[in-house]
Amino acid sequence: MELSNQKTLGDQSPAIVGDGNSVSYGARLRLGNESATILKIISLIPEVAASQGVGNEEIDYTRDLQKKVDERFSASKDRLRSRYVDLQLLYGDAYQVAKRNSGLDDFRLHECYNHLRNLSIKVLEEKGGDPISALETLCEQFKKHFATSDGPDFSEQAVEYFLLRELIECNVFPNIEV
Repeated sequence: MELSNQKTLGDQSPAIVGDGNSVSYGARLRLGNESATILKIISLIPEVAASQGVGNEEIDYTRDLQKKVDERFSASKDRLRSRYVDLQLLYGDAYQVAKRNSGLDDFRLHECYNHLRNLSIKVLEEKGGDPISALETLCEQFKKHFATSDGPDFSEQAVEYFLLRELIECNVFPNIEV
C-alpha cells in the first residue's frame, strides 16, 4: 500500500488508501473485502440507477418492515428472512464498519438512498412484484458495474447482504404511500 494512491472522500473523512483488494482508513482501520464491497456499492448506487434511467426523486414511503414482509411479500417472507439471517452472521459487522466509514455526509447518503429506493421500485415492478426475482436482478446490476469499475474485487454475497439489509431499512422496495 502506498500513500501516493491516497483518496479522500471529503473534508472531514479519513483518507482511503488501498491496493484494490482491501481498503484502509487512516492508520487505525483496515477494511476487508466485504466492507470494501459495501463501500463500493454505496458509491455505485447513483451510477447503477442512472444506467436504468432512474433518478433520485423523493418519494413518500413508510418504514414498516412488518407490513412489507408479512403482507406485501408474504409468499417470500421465509426465504427472505432465512437468507438474511444466514448472511447477517457473515456480513453484519462489515456492513456496520462500511456505513460508519463511508465518508458521505447525511445529504449525500440520503441522495444515494433516494436512487436506491427508486431503482428498487422500478425493478420490483418489472418483476411483477416478486421480491426474490427483483433482488436477484438488483444483485446482477451491481455485479455488472463492479466488473466494469476500478476498485477492489468484490464479494457477491456482500452485495446480496447489502440489498437485504437495505430492504429492512426500507431503502429497497419501500412501502410507497398512496
